Amino acid sequence: MWIWFVMPGCAIVLIIMWYIFGRDKKTISTITTSPPEGLDPLEMDYAQIATISDRGIYAQLLFWVSKGILSVKDDDGRISMFRTGRLPDDAPAHQTLLFEDLFASSDIVWLDQLPSNVSDHKRELCDKVSERFTGKNAVVQDDTMSVTMTAMAILIISAFVVEVTAGAGVLISFLLGAILFTGLVFLQNGALGFRSKHDRFELICGTVFVALSLAVDLVLLEVHTSRMFTALFAICFIICIPCILFMERRVNQHLYGQILGFREFIETAEWDQLKRLSEEDPGYGMDILPYALLFNMGTRWTAAFENKTIYACVEEIEKIEEQNEG
Repeated sequence: MWIWFVMPGCAIVLIIMWYIFGRDKKTISTITTSPPEGLDPLEMDYAQIATISDRGIYAQLLFWVSKGILSVKDDDGRISMFRTGRLPDDAPAHQTLLFEDLFASSDIVWLDQLPSNVSDHKRELCDKVSERFTGKNAVVQDDTMSVTMTAMAILIISAFVVEVTAGAGVLISFLLGAILFTGLVFLQNGALGFRSKHDRFELICGTVFVALSLAVDLVLLEVHTSRMFTALFAICFIICIPCILFMERRVNQHLYGQILGFREFIETAEWDQLKRLSEEDPGYGMDILPYALLFNMGTRWTAAFENKTIYACVEEIEKIEEQNEG
């Protein structure tokens, strides 16, 4: 009879782990009309999803356009950006890395070639940006990976014990554990970002592997045990999955609240308010555009400021993003 308590016990342990290690504190959104703490687009991208997306890189290019470091050119519908200035001497290391990577051999970069241009150094770029978020400024707590792996191990071992005890056999149970582990890793890698085609691919693969593991388990348990026990196993198994996926706790909730507030302003700002801000600062619209693009509001924001070249640039970026994600 003890086998009846294995999966419920696993579910209870993971729920407690999530409550202690994964539950976020309440985020208070603070409306602001400018980027919080002077974050550039790459930093804001990382502060939201703990990685760097292609959209974040495009937004960083527009950030440099707003600073006069780059200019935009429309060649019969094909958009390019060319260097017209240089980075400040005190530019952050991640900006220097990306700028040198893009313009090492030429003063021009074509937007439709950008993803392949930076793919080899994207991990290094992400590492450079992450240096901005350490200690109290960390995006997620430092022990997230170890806690998540512990939670995965608890679920896999619990399922293994149940399978072997129920008569599934050690080899089959081991293979099911390997499939489940692979699926959980895929899901975990894709869960936080969900911003690119690669993230969605990992989520789909993870879902398939985890579902396959559960389906085979249910068939085996249906054969070797009772229907009630099989149902209990399925319920507890399903409860455990979100506990593992949401084991990442955000640390800097104050900064995240400011980002949410800034995003809310961009999404809901009225034309009269934008016009007033632009009268106070003529460059305001262009300064905010990179962040509007990051929040997937680029064309709407650009249309309000009637710059045809920039509008064509943003439209091209969003078209490329749709193609890459399609």
